[in-house]
Amino acid sequence: METNLPIEIGEEETTTTMMFYITQGLVWGDIVHHNQALPGRLLVGASTPDTISLYNAQIMFTESNFISRPVKYSEIFIHAENVLAYHLMPPKEDQLDYDPTEPHRIMSPVIAYIGPFKTKAQMRISDRTSVRTNLEVGKADFITFYDAEITHPHNPNMSPIKNNLVYIRQKTGIFVVE
Repeated sequence: METNLPIEIGEEETTTTMMFYITQGLVWGDIVHHNQALPGRLLVGASTPDTISLYNAQIMFTESNFISRPVKYSEIFIHAENVLAYHLMPPKEDQLDYDPTEPHRIMSPVIAYIGPFKTKAQMRISDRTSVRTNLEVGKADFITFYDAEITHPHNPNMSPIKNNLVYIRQKTGIFVVE
């Protein structure tokens, strides 16, 4: 497979462009992964990497009232613990991770603040519980949010980012139910 990456990738590997939200801002670029792996599940599960390598990457530094122009690099390395949230680069969408016909499940609207970013989305929960209960008993590092729209509330010049699945680190997010 021929790519414009600074590394060689194997016959059973491919690339996917992803976005990562960190305290300093927003980073995006190509990750290399096995053809059969779901890139959206990168930090969900037992075998997560300690460091994420992004190629042909860009970083955009954000503060509450400031967004920089993206800065390009051939490689950016992010320690997985620094990732507040992540998703596939739009317009690419993730494969749904649930059965929509499963009984006794509902989508509950939630707002999640991740650093300076605001995410309006849906959380899939049991119809017998609440968002509060799910957050209190949830032990996973990342929570999956569906049909998300991510904005920078203090900078309306940044266009909304929309994605069908966004993974948000539970320990660093601030969650709101209106």
